[in-house]
Amino acid sequence: MKFSLEKTWHKRNRYNAKSNAKFGWSKSIPWAALGFDFEEFTHNEGYELETLQDAVNVEADGLIGMGTLVAIAEWAEERNLVWNPISGDLSERTSETQFFLWNSLSVPIECKYAIIPPSDGYDLHPFGSFSTRSRVIDSVILHWGGLDPAHLYRIFSNRSASSHFGIGVLKGTTKPCIVQYLDTAHIAWHSKGANETSIGIDICQQPEIKWLGHFVKLGYDVKVIPNPYAEEGLGPDKVLSLDSRIKDAAISFLYSLPKSLGLKSGLHPDPLRLSEFEPGILCHSNVDFKGQGKWDIAPWWDELRDGVAGVFPNDRNGNEEPIC
Repeated sequence: MKFSLEKTWHKRNRYNAKSNAKFGWSKSIPWAALGFDFEEFTHNEGYELETLQDAVNVEADGLIGMGTLVAIAEWAEERNLVWNPISGDLSERTSETQFFLWNSLSVPIECKYAIIPPSDGYDLHPFGSFSTRSRVIDSVILHWGGLDPAHLYRIFSNRSASSHFGIGVLKGTTKPCIVQYLDTAHIAWHSKGANETSIGIDICQQPEIKWLGHFVKLGYDVKVIPNPYAEEGLGPDKVLSLDSRIKDAAISFLYSLPKSLGLKSGLHPDPLRLSEFEPGILCHSNVDFKGQGKWDIAPWWDELRDGVAGVFPNDRNGNEEPIC
């Protein structure tokens, strides 16, 4: 009997160690809110975790996996709270609470624009252009891609490339949204040498002036403007301005996403190539270490950077109040 119990505990320990490495639940479960002192849990032996499972009305088998974590999220929802399975924070659910996927769990984010999950028709997982190695996320890298999020999805579905999110206006609509293509726990193939620890985001509007007629016909708020980084070799002398709707959606998302992921906030000061990798919100040109000539959204960088910081051309007095 003793041998049988020890064997069961060993299996539980091994399962829980593996799931904890994936989800980090030992730190993110809201132990105190659930009425427990985590230090009293000798979780290496597994069976005491059954009391936690009882508290969230899930089968008490001592195995902390997806079922238990989803039950914790449901426990929070019943109390009009949202649980962040990355940080462990509990917060009040508001009308602007959206969610994105991380390890198939819903992570709350305060963004005023709709976030469309992969299951709503833009799932890149079946095409295999991503990696599933465990990782630590410390950066966001911005690109431009496609004419709109659906167009970018079709491009990615036919290439060995991918991104986690696309921001833009879906054809037939007028309000921008954020489309999630891949689970953020997975490694997207969007920036050579920087994929392992980063989230890839594409702004789905082309900056090249040859697309002016296309976007004007669709009612976009765009015009030809000077490229402030042309002299640095980041794009042509003239580009299209960023549609005001897409800019607002990008600013809202880029302000909110680092808070949900526990990352450094604010965009890098400029899109120029870095001498070595630095965590943060970066432009693809920042990490173009192979000299491929990447310039991506460099012409729009300053207005996005200032928008996320809450600083605008007519209000440069150090105001850092969020815009969303």
